[in-house]
Amino acid sequence: MRNKVRRGSELLVNSENPFIGHIIPKNERIYGKIMFNIFGIASLFTWNVYLSCCGILNRDLFPNMGFMQYIQTSYMTSVLVGNLTMVMGLTHLFDPHRCTVMLNCMGAIQSTIVAISIWLLFGSFSGCLINIVVTALVAFSCAILIPETFTLASIMPENFCLDVSFGQGLSGVITFALTFILDMLLPSTILGRRILVTTLFIMSTIISLTAAGLAQTLTKLPWCYSVIAEMRRSSIYSLESSLPRTSRISYAESVMSVPISIESEYNVEYSTFKVSTLIWQQLYNIFMTFLVTLTVFPTICTQWEAFNIPERYSNLFTILLVGIFHLGDILGRYLPRFGIFIPPSFLWVLTTARLAFIPLYAHLKTAPATNIIGSIWFKFLTQFLLALTNGCCAYLAFIYGPDAVYQRQNKEKASFLLAIYNVAGMTAGSWLMNLLIWIGFFQLN
Repeated sequence: MRNKVRRGSELLVNSENPFIGHIIPKNERIYGKIMFNIFGIASLFTWNVYLSCCGILNRDLFPNMGFMQYIQTSYMTSVLVGNLTMVMGLTHLFDPHRCTVMLNCMGAIQSTIVAISIWLLFGSFSGCLINIVVTALVAFSCAILIPETFTLASIMPENFCLDVSFGQGLSGVITFALTFILDMLLPSTILGRRILVTTLFIMSTIISLTAAGLAQTLTKLPWCYSVIAEMRRSSIYSLESSLPRTSRISYAESVMSVPISIESEYNVEYSTFKVSTLIWQQLYNIFMTFLVTLTVFPTICTQWEAFNIPERYSNLFTILLVGIFHLGDILGRYLPRFGIFIPPSFLWVLTTARLAFIPLYAHLKTAPATNIIGSIWFKFLTQFLLALTNGCCAYLAFIYGPDAVYQRQNKEKASFLLAIYNVAGMTAGSWLMNLLIWIGFFQLN
């Protein structure tokens, strides 16, 4: 029985798909993995360019303007606003497939504007302001794009969520490697710095357009054709109902890709408040983890002085600090898989102890080079430990939270709450950084 769904000039057929419930053909599975990896890369590429180039932007292109301080605050605050609007059901106007296409196109436009502003308006307050505003738009788009991309990945015949997640991690590695290589090849002049940063943002535009184009080709693949048709049928129903609650239920149901066992049907579904009381320790852990990290990274650590390094390689110090953070964060997320973990009831000890990084990072700004604490290697070690504990604590909190409740709907609520507290911690850390700068606890160049 074929159920035809017409929307505008588009005709999709919702029929039984011979691939659903079966293994996707090998070649098409590889294509799907590459595609969803690119989706993950595109979702965070612009932000990772800012991270990798933060030293160049702060010192060379927009000196004495607090550029990275305001970029970080703008980005994290806007991400939180985007997440809260999703919670209220104000942004779920299209199905995940259309959102992936549209928001990647918007990302391409945003990164193009940034590239133009850096090339033409470097060193000016207007260029700095444009970057701050566009960064807020980028963050708001990402707050919607990332969960919609994971939703799209989860409802495919085979789950591609791990590929999206891997692509997000790969995004940081790619931007770090490209920044390092270009910094070595290009001259240490303002023109060379402009070329480096502008090139990376143009690459962000290309990657976003590539992701949008690949997302559009999903409708041509037989193993996801009916999935997208069904999504759009559900999307039409949700929009016609015009009730925010109905829209949220439709969204929640689309995320649920793991089959419910017969036993779990009889478990009690808790309210969001009840779930939060059951996992409050992990909510605290995830909040504290990112509050500490974003208080000192990336803005504060990029203010550290690199003693005894030739001027030609001064920016490499900052680039390496960002690269070390990416490496430590990835390794930290793999520690539990190697049997190194902390019990759920004691994780709060580590997340609270990480507060010691805040005064340590402040001291490293003024520590003399003759002191071992002021040496480059100690700074690298400190950055690595910050990232390692960040990755480990975040990974464990995201595992322990859903494990504390039963039934799939409760686990989904737990994961959603952890994601919100994750972003809330980032935003709180960014504003705490601003407060500590304002009272003089952190000294900026």
